[in-house]
Amino acid sequence: MVQTPSCLRIVIFILPLAALLMFFSSGVKAWELIPSTIQDFEGTTIQLDVVIDASDFLVPNQWYLDQCADIGKPATKWVAPYRLFGNSDTADFGDNPTDGDLHQRKNDVERPAIRNFWYCCEHVDSHQVIYSSHDVALNDDALVESLEHAYLELYDRSLDGLTYTLADTTDIFIEDTDSNPGTFDISSASIAEEAGLVSLTVSRSGGSDHAATILYQTQSGTATADVDYVGLSGSLDWSDGESGIRNIQVVILDDATFEPDETFEVQITGSGSETIGTSTGIVTILNSDPLPVSIDAFTANPATVVENEPTTLSWAVSNADSCTASDGSGGWAGSTISLPSGNMQISITTAGSYQFTLECSNSSGGYDIDIVNVVVDTCEPLLFLWCPGDDPSAFIDGCTAQINGAVSPWCGPQPVSWSWDDGTVEDRSFPASHNYQGNGSYLVMVTAGALSAQCPIDITECSQPPVTFDVFSAEPVSLIEGESTTLSWTVSNADSCTATGGAGGWAGSSISLPGGSMVLTLPNAGTYDFFLDCSSATSSGNDSVTVTVQPGSEPDLSTINVATDKTVFDSGDSITVSATITNVGDADGSSFTVHYYLSENSLISSADTLVGTTSSLALNTGDSHFAEFQGDLSAAAGVYWVGVCVDVIMNESITSNNCDNGPPNHHQFQSRFCMQYQHHQLRL
Repeated sequence: MVQTPSCLRIVIFILPLAALLMFFSSGVKAWELIPSTIQDFEGTTIQLDVVIDASDFLVPNQWYLDQCADIGKPATKWVAPYRLFGNSDTADFGDNPTDGDLHQRKNDVERPAIRNFWYCCEHVDSHQVIYSSHDVALNDDALVESLEHAYLELYDRSLDGLTYTLADTTDIFIEDTDSNPGTFDISSASIAEEAGLVSLTVSRSGGSDHAATILYQTQSGTATADVDYVGLSGSLDWSDGESGIRNIQVVILDDATFEPDETFEVQITGSGSETIGTSTGIVTILNSDPLPVSIDAFTANPATVVENEPTTLSWAVSNADSCTASDGSGGWAGSTISLPSGNMQISITTAGSYQFTLECSNSSGGYDIDIVNVVVDTCEPLLFLWCPGDDPSAFIDGCTAQINGAVSPWCGPQPVSWSWDDGTVEDRSFPASHNYQGNGSYLVMVTAGALSAQCPIDITECSQPPVTFDVFSAEPVSLIEGESTTLSWTVSNADSCTATGGAGGWAGSSISLPGGSMVLTLPNAGTYDFFLDCSSATSSGNDSVTVTVQPGSEPDLSTINVATDKTVFDSGDSITVSATITNVGDADGSSFTVHYYLSENSLISSADTLVGTTSSLALNTGDSHFAEFQGDLSAAAGVYWVGVCVDVIMNESITSNNCDNGPPNHHQFQSRFCMQYQHHQLRL
């Protein structure tokens, strides 16, 4: 603590008299705090004076007079109530003050929570001035602080005690008396494993009062003392008034082992009252060793094969980014190597010894290599045959014999031929079965390329059941033209079946066994018989089914009443031909064209001479159309028939009456030109 200078203390006590003189002479301020600004050291007490003009209180206030009487003060009519507030800024005035002992106002001037002062005394002098002094203690502490500031406020209180009015303010500045030794901080660092030495700094900043000693000590983390670094401890010294940095150097130990980055700590502590900021420095040792690559397995299975026989290369690798396949054969060199493991099947066509190489690496420099050897012998094909009784896959069951076997596949494909000793020769793969037609002893010959083998077969219980037609039906059996029926069949004990007769694609179709079905569409009316003939090695049989197709509803155009306007013509004359067209069917028709022909006989066709055409709209069932054509005739002299035909329209199946070609009904004329279509004859 620094004591207040005596000159300042004198000023404080003299100020009230000077203030009174100023107050009386100026006549400006009725309420005043003296001095308006004051500065002193922490740990001292300052004095503030309140000067009040009491001329406003010429009439005594009974409440204040009673208060003065209660505390034993001589009461006169001069009563001056006021309040004094301590307000914080960088210095603290409060309920638990740190820097000063005057209480702080809590809310506002109307409801302050601080002490009251009132003056109870005799009349001071003829000028009616009241004077009062107050001491404020500036608390001492052990904190190093800059110049602090607070202020005091003087409030005038009304006679009714309800309101307060700010009258004057004094600023207070507090000077610090404590020393500042500064703050000590340690740095952190990262260092490569092979660097050998790492340096950390300890700095003193913010103050340098007094001499200081800082202790340091290494502490293992993921890095271990005397394995990854050399542990140490010691101290660092600073003189009084000295700041700056000191260095701590730690030896780093290198090794050839891959490790993740590791850390250890260097911790600092004070030897006395030093202030420690950052107390722990972290050292990170950066690994510089490559991550080791390991080919854990590289094998060939089998390691000895014959030409074209496959072998499987398998591998398992740790910590590799990529691997390369080289040497060897069968597509190994340059192939894609999956990681971390995989396999590849290869076949080598030429006998010899082969070395397969696998090299793996990673981005940190790790590397490994491995080799596997495969021996390939010359391929000699082999034929293996299992006859009934040699293996469960070869057996005799009634009329059926089955033989199994194998040909070594790695010597190339070998077609297998079978001769069953009953006239049947075929190429089939293993296993193969054959159905004999009766009992007997048979010698089966099997060949594969240049290889051959044989199996004796004794068939003793061959009894073939007869072919049986369990089902052969049509549904439905009666339908209309254009509708469909489904033929279904189930046949027992048959080897094959043949479809004949019927319609709709039945004849010659493929018949599945033992059963199946087929949908047939029958477009024309009639009666259809469908036949199914089936056989086995020992028996045969047949069955049939009949389907009736009824005509459907359809239009039917009929041409009648062909006529001409006369029967004898000269060449170049005009002729008028007419006919009646009727839809005699049971369905409506569509539009059609009427054709008019000149024929040398009574059979009218499109090969005859076309005289002309007319068109007609559709005819509903039962409706008729009167067709008429008028044009000029050009023909040689003779007897001709005139005929009329209509087109075959959609859905019309009866076409025999589309042309009027009934028996001739003509008349002989002496002249030149005769025309008829069915009924009419002309002479020219």
